[in-house]
Amino acid sequence: QQKAPPKKKKKKKTQIIVILLIMAPSSSSSNNASFTKIFEQIHHKDRDYRCMAVSDLTQELQKDTYKPPTASDVEEKIHEVVLIALVDIFSDCRDLAIRALPTLLKKSTKEANKKTLQILCEKIAPTEKTFGPHVDKEERSRHKESASVALKTIGVEGYSKEVSKEFCGKCVPFFDRVLGDANKATVHDDATEILQILCETKAEFVEAKDVSSLIQTTISKIEDKTYGQTSRKRCAGILASLSRAANAKELADVVEKTAARCEKALAEKDVIGCELGAFTLGMIASKDGGGKRLVAESATGGGGGAKKTKKGGANGSLASKTVVPVLSKLCTTLVEKMENNEEADEAFASIAEQSLMALETICGRFGEVTSKSAKEKQLEEILQMAVKLLTYDPNYDDDEEEEDDVPADEMETCQIRTPDHTMKDADDECEDDNDDDDDDAYDEDYYSDEIEDDDSWKVRRASARVVGVILCSASEGILQRHHEVVFKKFFKRMKSDREDAVKLECFDALTAAFAAFPKTCESGLTRALVEKARDLAIVRAQQECALEKAKKTSQSAIAAATKRKIASLKLLGKIGRANRRLAFVEASEISRSRLADAIAGAAVTTFTDSGASSEKDSSANLRLEAVAFASEVLRVPTADELDSTNGDALASAARIAFAKKDIDRLTEAVFSCANDPYYKLAAEGLRASACIVRRARPNTNDAVQDKESCSVLASGSLERAISRLSQQDEDQEVKDASVTLLGDVLTHLGDTLKPAQQKQALDLLLERMQAESTKLVATRNAAKVARHSPAQVNLSGVAGDVIREFASFLRKNDRHLREASINGARALVERSDEKTLKDADCVSFVEDAVTELGGFVENDAHLAAMCVNAFAAICERCAKLKNSAKKASESEPLANALKFVSSSLIQRQALLTLERYFEAAVVARKETFEVIYNELSSISTVSPNDMETDDQAMVRMQQQDIASVRLEMKNRAACIASATLAAGDKIIKSTIATLIEEISDKDGKRQVISLWTLGEIGKRTKLDDSNGIDNTLWKKLEEDNTDEVKTAAAFALGSCAVGNKDAFLPKILETIKTTKKGVQEILKHGALRALREVIIGADGSSEDGVLAGESSKMEYMMSPRKKRVKREDDDVLFKSTQQAWAVVLAKARDEDLKDDAVKADVAEVLGRFVARNHSLVKEIEEALNSIVKGAKTPENATKAALLVDAVRFALVSLPKAEHFKCSLESFVGLVKDADHNCRRAALQLLSVIGRRNSSQNEDLSPLLAKVLPDVLSQLQVNDALIKEIDYGPFKQNFDYGLELRTAAYDFIDVLLTRPKSSLGFAIPEDDIESMVDTIVIGLKDPERSIRMAVHATFEKLCRDSVPNGAENVVKNADKVCELLLETMWTTANEKAVQHEKDQVDELVKSALKVVKAMESIPDVESYSKIVETKKEIVDDAPLAKLWTGMYDSPPHEI
Repeated sequence: QQKAPPKKKKKKKTQIIVILLIMAPSSSSSNNASFTKIFEQIHHKDRDYRCMAVSDLTQELQKDTYKPPTASDVEEKIHEVVLIALVDIFSDCRDLAIRALPTLLKKSTKEANKKTLQILCEKIAPTEKTFGPHVDKEERSRHKESASVALKTIGVEGYSKEVSKEFCGKCVPFFDRVLGDANKATVHDDATEILQILCETKAEFVEAKDVSSLIQTTISKIEDKTYGQTSRKRCAGILASLSRAANAKELADVVEKTAARCEKALAEKDVIGCELGAFTLGMIASKDGGGKRLVAESATGGGGGAKKTKKGGANGSLASKTVVPVLSKLCTTLVEKMENNEEADEAFASIAEQSLMALETICGRFGEVTSKSAKEKQLEEILQMAVKLLTYDPNYDDDEEEEDDVPADEMETCQIRTPDHTMKDADDECEDDNDDDDDDAYDEDYYSDEIEDDDSWKVRRASARVVGVILCSASEGILQRHHEVVFKKFFKRMKSDREDAVKLECFDALTAAFAAFPKTCESGLTRALVEKARDLAIVRAQQECALEKAKKTSQSAIAAATKRKIASLKLLGKIGRANRRLAFVEASEISRSRLADAIAGAAVTTFTDSGASSEKDSSANLRLEAVAFASEVLRVPTADELDSTNGDALASAARIAFAKKDIDRLTEAVFSCANDPYYKLAAEGLRASACIVRRARPNTNDAVQDKESCSVLASGSLERAISRLSQQDEDQEVKDASVTLLGDVLTHLGDTLKPAQQKQALDLLLERMQAESTKLVATRNAAKVARHSPAQVNLSGVAGDVIREFASFLRKNDRHLREASINGARALVERSDEKTLKDADCVSFVEDAVTELGGFVENDAHLAAMCVNAFAAICERCAKLKNSAKKASESEPLANALKFVSSSLIQRQALLTLERYFEAAVVARKETFEVIYNELSSISTVSPNDMETDDQAMVRMQQQDIASVRLEMKNRAACIASATLAAGDKIIKSTIATLIEEISDKDGKRQVISLWTLGEIGKRTKLDDSNGIDNTLWKKLEEDNTDEVKTAAAFALGSCAVGNKDAFLPKILETIKTTKKGVQEILKHGALRALREVIIGADGSSEDGVLAGESSKMEYMMSPRKKRVKREDDDVLFKSTQQAWAVVLAKARDEDLKDDAVKADVAEVLGRFVARNHSLVKEIEEALNSIVKGAKTPENATKAALLVDAVRFALVSLPKAEHFKCSLESFVGLVKDADHNCRRAALQLLSVIGRRNSSQNEDLSPLLAKVLPDVLSQLQVNDALIKEIDYGPFKQNFDYGLELRTAAYDFIDVLLTRPKSSLGFAIPEDDIESMVDTIVIGLKDPERSIRMAVHATFEKLCRDSVPNGAENVVKNADKVCELLLETMWTTANEKAVQHEKDQVDELVKSALKVVKAMESIPDVESYSKIVETKKEIVDDAPLAKLWTGMYDSPPHEI
């Protein structure tokens, strides 16, 4: 009876299962029914039924629930439907079948796919059994055509790895056999087309044996002169695509055979053979991913590594040994004929063109994978040859000496030869001679029939491309040696070549190169190049404009001129972006006037409505380029850029001085573009108009210089903005640009508008804020108007509505809109008086902001800081906005602000905002001070003694926790200090008295926070020592307190000395300098820490000052006036502290310091001194030399290490733009010292130098060869530095060499992963090789953090972070992969806690990242050890699971 209920439940389950089983076939039967209908319809006589069958089948296949039928005959019939439709007489049915075929292959079984592919292949190359006798010739042709189109279509599609392998495994060997069968020559064209598509898209899926076989077949076809030229070119394409899948040996064999074939063809004067060989080499170079195999050193793919054939970068590469010499030889043949004045056959020109195209590809690959010397040598030779061919023009005697010294502004326009070679008749030429004074640049026989089909321009165009590529990658040395000849020829071609294609290529090449070479050249060379290119581009643009306005210029000539103007403007834009100051800011007035003339001429339309649409499109593109360039040259620095210390930002926005007439011309042209119906042109014109408006008065605090012209400009700009916004169905880009222009007019020139215009503009801005499509851009501009517009702009009519819109936007889930709203509300509050902004309107914003502040504090620190800052602005105006200020300082916003102080997301700027708010809240409501003080001071710290453990990882975590608590205490103290100082003198005195009581209470929990708070107050105000502050703080330093109390006491003492120099600083200095025996060392240490705080306080970079309530924007730094006064005070304070310099230096040099904390503080104090006064580094160097020359004792070694650490602290404290003028060789040289502490200090200094990206690195580069062997020797675990420490109950080994090894690996990582541009110097290839070979031992280091760091280094090396990085990795692949596998198989102890398990997981993941990076190495499948390692990951379930979690896809074998 007790078992009865379970039986009933079981019966119910059984019944449910039976029902499901009964229901399941119903779905299957419906599918079978639909398929049965399809099978019937495909044989129907009506073509519509047949099309319907294929369409229905495609829909079934595309369903996610579709799976291949279990019955093989059903799947066969499905494939049969598609195959029948492929050869249907009706073309629409065939098209449907072709579209269905890729989906069918993706959803079918392997056997069915193989059978279908076999049928398609045999229809292209049929056997006797393929077709029966009843199939006539026409039907066979249809079968062949349909099958060919089907295979090409499915060849382009992307499939899974398995399907792609099936496809290639079936089709590639079949068509390989077809190509090898001479009896099937009629289908060779189809076979080559299909193979070219397959190899282009799926070469990596072709099996190795098929790759080898097809390579041999295609080579034989290329060598067969009886074969068609088109088919031979296709075979060359197949060969190039297969080179990606070929191993290193096969690639080398293909390249060498092709090169040999070129040389043979050249000897036999076989033009087609030479062209084909150059074409093949160029294709191989283009298909070689990144050029890493062709241009890098030769490698053979046996086993796990690679062996170099030769040292020296590209000297051992296929490109330098084989490809470049043969291509150069093909080009040199034409060069020799030019130099010998021999008449060259046109065939040589076509050979040179193909060779130059191949060289262009190869030159583009040299940049990252070759050594500097090899790269320069190769590029220099190619450059010289290309420059010679740049003048190749057999039908025109190019007398270069004739125009060498002609200035750019006197160049004449040459006769235009349009792309379609339209020639003028004799009458037109005569009329042109009468109308224009311009002479032809060529003789009358230029237009003779002999040169009608002249193709020499193709050689010049290809040469220009090669020169452009080399200009982009050439070193300063090449440019210094060849710039005169290169640019002389280059500019001449740009000026007077007969063919537009060559001119445009020259412009494009120089435009691309200009971003690169000004950064690598000396200033004199840069100036010459910039000025020459600028003048040439301006004159060419002016000349093309003049040509366009000529009376009888043909439309095709105008179109050609338009292209050249666009090219000129692009070149000018690139020149300006590369070096704005040299090109435009420092240009002569004449050059600037010509620049404005060129821009205005290009921006004004020249085509009428009757012109062709293509001509109007060309004109629109030209105007678009011109007005975009106008925006660039008219741009002026914004207020933020002017305040910035970033020199690059200021240089990029430096003001270009134009004359008034030039500005007027540009304004007219820009306004015409703003009125254009083409939306892109109109938007760009509106943006350029905004630039002109901002330029009229960049600083809104300045008076208007020319009120009349500014009023006209403002009215015209406003009219255009209103006009565009009033149109229906306007483009979004135009709307945004119009609103921005509207905001700029009100902000910069609003006081020049009439009151009615101001009201109209403000009402329209409010209307745009309420529109969904423009609310964001309108809100931003409203904030800008509120903050920066002149006081004469009356906002009273819209202020209430605007701030209510700001309030409503806070509820939107759009961060950018919220940010703009808070900014605008704060700006409106800070700007407005009681008449402008009503208290009731502001209350609505405060209420919504209070509601949202809690979420901001939790999730978005930036918005929280902005919101708090807005509350601060409201509270500061409590007299005018009483209710708003009351609500902004009530318990809810105050509680959120207090909570924000403890947030881990808080940054320095947010802290300053909080200080401002607490200060303003106390001013608005005095009673808030008690709440602020009680809440912020209620924190206690955990002593390090309470967290003792023997786990080093846990110790590090605890140290991080202590650091975060200290930071929170300091933040709280700063906020309490701000609130205290705002509360008045009475509160200040009582608060200080309370703090002293808390500090004096030894068992009190608020000791530490009280000390921090007292320090912050003392830093900001003069203290009355009637409470015995000085004695209390010194007493705390003498007592046996915890480290947290001593640290806080030292901070308080030093900070009080910053604000009260005369009262506190003398005793600090006296304590440090004293030699009395009665003074405790603990007191001296405390005084030393206090001195550190004094030096930090004297450094203006660390003092941000108090936010000014009268500021019109969110200020995080002091005003320039306050900053200057403060700086002078800082200098006085710093000079006072320098009395202690000699004492501290003597302490480091002479005393035997035992305490690590004391040594660290001494080093930091010395470093802070040196960072402020760079000349002091010389004294440290002298002290170090005296120690090094002394006795070799552990004590002296400790002193030397301390002095090196001081220099490291100084470098860390320096701004990146600064560096020491002297060399640091003596400090770095300690890496050779016998003491491990000295070596550790030197290595850490090296790492800091390498990461600073400053001129200090130039001093490091010559030292690298000296110190690198010693650095590498520190990577090995030193057993002598592992000591056993007896803790009483247990013993533990401690590795004193861990810090040393960590510093060594860190420095190696700097060298191997930072590019030359960041590091400051290039590393020799031999050094790279030795470093990679050595850091392999780090993969088995017992320390987990070191292994993870080495994993990260190898990951970057696999992606070629340095030249030949990946090649050096595969050379060590056997060791690397073996050690990676050991790491990946690491497991945590069963008794391990969760954080230990997480650490093991992170270690394994870092190893997996290395394997993932290895997959990107070219030819990776030829390195067996890497392939085996990936297979181990695939086969290991835990590793595969980790991989899937990291990359969202399961691992696959290589």
